[in-house]
Amino acid sequence: MKIVKTCPNLIEENHFGELFFQCGISENALNTQFCKSLCLIENKWEDCEMVIDPNKLHNKGKWKEIVGLDHVKKKIIEKIQIPLLFPEKNVPPASSIVLFGPDGCGKSKIIKILSEETGAIMIPISLRNLDSVSAQVLQCSSPTIFVIDEIDIIAPPIDQREMFLTTFRMQDPLITLMGVISDIKNSKKPVVLIGISDNPDLISPMLLKQEYISELIYVNPPDMPARKIILKKFLEGKPLSPDISFDELAEKTKNYSIYDLSKLIKKTELNWIKKTWKEESEIKMEDFLNALNDTVPSITSSLISQFENVSRKYGVFEKEAKEKVLSWDDLGGYDSIKEQLQNIEGIFKGNQMAYKYKLRPPKGILLFGPPGCGKTYIAKILAATTDSNFQYASAPDLLSKWLGESEKNLRDIFSLAKISAPSILFFDELDGLAFERSRTTDHPYLSTLISTFLTEISNLNEDDQVLVIGATNRPEDIDPAFLRPGRLDERIAIPPPDEHAREKIFQIHLKNLPLEKDIDFKELSKRTNDYTGAEIEYICESTQRAVALDAMKSKKFKKIRMVDLIDQISHIKPDLTEDDIKRFEEISERFQRRGVVSSIKKIDEISFDNIGGMEDIIDKLKKSILLRLTHPLEVQEYGLPAKLGVILFGPPGTGKSLLNKALVKESNASYFMFSAVELINMFLLQDGRTKFHELLHDAERVAPSIIVLQNLEVIPAEVAIFITSEFNKLKKESAVVLICETTDLSRVGHLLQTSFEYMIPIYPPNHDQRIDIIKKMQKNFPTEKELDYDQLARKSENFVGADFLEVFRIAAQEALQRKISKDPKKLITSDDLLNIISSRKPLVSEGYLKAFERQIENFGSKKPTIIPEDKKGGFYS
Repeated sequence: MKIVKTCPNLIEENHFGELFFQCGISENALNTQFCKSLCLIENKWEDCEMVIDPNKLHNKGKWKEIVGLDHVKKKIIEKIQIPLLFPEKNVPPASSIVLFGPDGCGKSKIIKILSEETGAIMIPISLRNLDSVSAQVLQCSSPTIFVIDEIDIIAPPIDQREMFLTTFRMQDPLITLMGVISDIKNSKKPVVLIGISDNPDLISPMLLKQEYISELIYVNPPDMPARKIILKKFLEGKPLSPDISFDELAEKTKNYSIYDLSKLIKKTELNWIKKTWKEESEIKMEDFLNALNDTVPSITSSLISQFENVSRKYGVFEKEAKEKVLSWDDLGGYDSIKEQLQNIEGIFKGNQMAYKYKLRPPKGILLFGPPGCGKTYIAKILAATTDSNFQYASAPDLLSKWLGESEKNLRDIFSLAKISAPSILFFDELDGLAFERSRTTDHPYLSTLISTFLTEISNLNEDDQVLVIGATNRPEDIDPAFLRPGRLDERIAIPPPDEHAREKIFQIHLKNLPLEKDIDFKELSKRTNDYTGAEIEYICESTQRAVALDAMKSKKFKKIRMVDLIDQISHIKPDLTEDDIKRFEEISERFQRRGVVSSIKKIDEISFDNIGGMEDIIDKLKKSILLRLTHPLEVQEYGLPAKLGVILFGPPGTGKSLLNKALVKESNASYFMFSAVELINMFLLQDGRTKFHELLHDAERVAPSIIVLQNLEVIPAEVAIFITSEFNKLKKESAVVLICETTDLSRVGHLLQTSFEYMIPIYPPNHDQRIDIIKKMQKNFPTEKELDYDQLARKSENFVGADFLEVFRIAAQEALQRKISKDPKKLITSDDLLNIISSRKPLVSEGYLKAFERQIENFGSKKPTIIPEDKKGGFYS
């Protein structure tokens, strides 16, 4: 507590010839003209501006004028004001700080108030007087604040500093400034240097080191509560009409800086004077609304997003600088999508039960659907509900005409997301950044950009706590590599709202507005078939505006009627056509993938040890395929080709893909995987064959490599033959393995079969192998220690690994529900598994198994094959 002398609140009195003083705040009598602790006994001193309590300074004196920037005020007061006011404590103030943020948000005013509250002299610094500052520091005896406006001009990055030497023929001012800061630090005088900048990225990194700049402080635009207080302050003492709603004004002035709000008030007052100069009247809500129509904020949403990203990058982003927090209640309808995203939310937030059941969040989500259906809004809600930082990015923000700059921007935004984790990194119009590489022939550098993008997503891990969300209207234009597991794992279609959703959207946007009782939300939703959420929002806003203007003209308050809304609906037609909706439904069917979040293991964690019941096949794969990938030189020494072609065939769900993934893990090979659809689409393009030829050579260049072609049986024969023909042209010493998967070898032509060294059948597991699969899979789920393995294996005849995975997944969901409902039976039991097995048919039918046996008889002897003597099958656990 610092005691302030000669307090103006003291009243001088004379008692029996003795001079006394009485405090005007506490009414205590004092025997001195100085404030002593006696006047603080009753704690009435909080209202006294003369008492300096370091814990309450941000609400004292001139600081009251700064609204909505408590985090800024507290830092300035703690770092500078308190040390300057209490010199006897020998705590030096921060020698140098930088305030940054959009124009008009109060950076200069903060410095001015700091000067007034500390009684410090304020001296501006520019290029002209920079050389003399060190001398001035030595002469300072009282508190002094040196201010550099636009510090980035004096201390730009190295590539821009050469102009001082070449153009202006002067010493580099950065060196001079660094010397000034060092002098301030060493002087131990009450001197501070404060810089103002629009963007710290424009300041030399040399200066931003902690030994020079003590603190970076982000001065954000006012949020909604702050705007409300600022507007009230500006209008204090003005004749205001009772119809003025400060809540509505604060909501309508989103992105307005303090300067913008000041301009709005002045415009409102000027219009009011012009209109009512002959008569006495009050300022009405109508005056503000008219002024708002003619006023544009100087700050855009994208600019705010950029500033927030910069502040996160430097670790100075304050969460209290955010606008209203969104919740799932703000999203009308879309109940199934909400549920899907809330499941992801729970996993992303580290829900204990999700951890117990080993559920991992996806690395990425693809939201696709027509424009205006709320993809961006949904991503923002997910960010708010997971308490994550929301980072917005789009192609115009990242793409640059300079070589390598786009890739750098992409890497920077991923780095920033990791620094400010937990983060949701949202890419709007993803098809503008992640388009198919077949479209990059005219611009080779774009292929590098896409590769960088894929690498950044793939390199994310759980510890990074970054979720990538891409939004697109055209998912078919996105390179398939982005849609593979480990990248955009979850695909969610966002359709135009259905009738129920439209009803909810109307309710949300008409909430808190004056409505007549005749509003029928169900009827409104029926009248807006094929309208998007954005169009419904526009209908509500247009109706609100039309009714408000009508009320202003008639000078009578009016409520919104059903007929007003119907009138606007008749004038606003939906942009979506029937063809658009049909196209979306077709794309949705093709692209949507469900259940990815509940994967038990990541691809990169699958090894041969995770695969049960396939010991013999694995042993031979190690001796033939794995050996060629890991020891290609030794293989060549013994006259064997390192290159190899293999067909894996067998019933679906038996583990063909898992063997491939385990091979990738064990060999650390580059992995190229294509589905039949992707290959067919590639070869439909004019240059499809050229593209595949280039891909093979890419695989050869980054060898060892594994190329996997799925669903060989549905690939057109001419395409498959071209692929194998091109593969055979690769050098024998190239450690490249081509693995083709099929569930029906009979549909693969004889000519194609003869192009492969091995055809490997994958059998369904027998009794002992099913026990092995159950035991391995048990490790990944909360089960009883001992299950009835023999009974489970006997009851699951013809079950393959995929069947068991689904059985365990259903059992886990049931056990989770029991735990949530406080049922003491929390673990998965044998009875749970047996009940599910008995209620399911195996994925592989008896007819298919007989056909598979015939394939073995007909084709097994035509090529060297790896066929285990006891027909061993198996699966990953």
